[in-house]
Amino acid sequence: RDWFYCPIHHCGVDNVLQNNIVHRTAAATTASTHNMEYIWSGCAKNSDNFQNYSNFNNIYFLENSTGMTFYRGNDLYGQNSPDFHQNLYWSLDPEDIKNPLFPSHLSFGEWTANGNDAHSEWSDPQLEDPSSGLYTLGPESPAFKLGISQIRLDNFGIQEDIKLFYKQNR
Repeated sequence: RDWFYCPIHHCGVDNVLQNNIVHRTAAATTASTHNMEYIWSGCAKNSDNFQNYSNFNNIYFLENSTGMTFYRGNDLYGQNSPDFHQNLYWSLDPEDIKNPLFPSHLSFGEWTANGNDAHSEWSDPQLEDPSSGLYTLGPESPAFKLGISQIRLDNFGIQEDIKLFYKQNR
């Protein structure tokens, strides 16, 4: 199957997703890429396993939301739902703020009005050029007031010389 979701929180306690940039590109629906169908994935509703996770200070940047939602319909997002707060959401499609992308088929406004994602915002994170892989936050980015920090951009992804990388970071 060609779908993919990010991040995956398996059942368990003290799972934390913090200070990440999740970028769904315009190419995310083509056959040659992983179709990020769901952004969050966790413990299924019919599972007897316990789930506890927090999701905060993240940026979710959508170039294309065709065929995706932020959740899998069979995951827990009701009673004892994960703790989402101080996240920044943005889409290049101005209609996405009104679309049912969030759990229980809610729009961003409905999702936050129900007490989810406290102190989160839907606004442009002012990333330098995400389509080119440049994720530097602009000086007036709303991310900073949410407590989101600029991540180091020189030490992620596939490294040319992994031994050199580990030697420099010990």
